[in-house]
Amino acid sequence: MAQTLLEDKGIKVTWAKDGLEAIMMVKENAMDCFDCILMDTQMPKMNGFEACKVIRSLPNNRNKLPIIALTANAFEEDRKACLDAGMSEHVSNPIEIQSLLQTIESVLKK
Repeated sequence: MAQTLLEDKGIKVTWAKDGLEAIMMVKENAMDCFDCILMDTQMPKMNGFEACKVIRSLPNNRNKLPIIALTANAFEEDRKACLDAGMSEHVSNPIEIQSLLQTIESVLKK
């Protein structure tokens, strides 16, 4: 759903089916290929928390890529768990496109 909302706003979205694929995409593409990552916290093979920790350990400034958690979990302890895992920000469902765009803009300015 987030992909469609973002594409409707003219934003290019590249989709990974799970955390392992997301890590490989960050490793194998040019460092300026992605502006940020929207990371689902619940994925098969490797969840978003584990994938974020791996991305944060990558060399050559790839570990600095902003990562925004997208999750159905909306409690403050869920947000804290995302930030503790190394994510830059947290957005919970239902996703409001304006709020998501503001969050993306905020992490890109840091």
